Amino acid sequence: MKISKYIAPLFAITMAVPAMAQSDEFWIKYSPEVRINHLKSNTEFRWRPIDHIAPLNISRFDFMLGKVLGQGRFKIFSYSKFDTRGNSVSEDIRWRYWTGIRIDNNTFAFDKKLLMHFQYRYFTALNDAAINHQYFIQLIDYKVLKNMKAGVLGFAKKNKGRDPFWFVGPLLTTKYTKHISTMTGLCKDVLGQYDYLLFLRLNFKFKIGLPEGTTGR
Repeated sequence: MKISKYIAPLFAITMAVPAMAQSDEFWIKYSPEVRINHLKSNTEFRWRPIDHIAPLNISRFDFMLGKVLGQGRFKIFSYSKFDTRGNSVSEDIRWRYWTGIRIDNNTFAFDKKLLMHFQYRYFTALNDAAINHQYFIQLIDYKVLKNMKAGVLGFAKKNKGRDPFWFVGPLLTTKYTKHISTMTGLCKDVLGQYDYLLFLRLNFKFKIGLPEGTTGR
């Protein structure tokens, strides 16, 4: 299987982000993620080298280190991130820094074909340009084909002193190899503050540190 023919359209969409996002009410969020699970210690590392939101000129770097509990049903992460908002041409760049916590709950049903995922994050600002905020993420998907899941994504955020937003809409997850998958969602802000969010994620997942007597499959 040639992976490039599947990933190329995702990058093409990403390159078209500035043209597609014509107003502050339509957001496009491109967020590739590298995930490494150390199975023997039940430790999980996640790194997002870039988390870009257009047309807001926000580019972010995320780093997570956490523990997997209850055979994957619960996860808790120490979460650090920083971002820049603005650009060097039209406005000053503002650097913002946070540290926080992320808690995941995963529930499986129907021989693990159905996943119900709920996630909470809270961030404390580390400099004057940043503010405290929190997220509540909801994801429900069902395995419709061997390498494809369809479902619903919810993405809510509340900044301190500001009105919240809550994007909700359909999500499609496609697995191309053991290590590579994509997530694509189109969500609408049901609270009415913004219009739509196009969510694009390219996932790289790896497992290391296998316990003795296991194959990792």
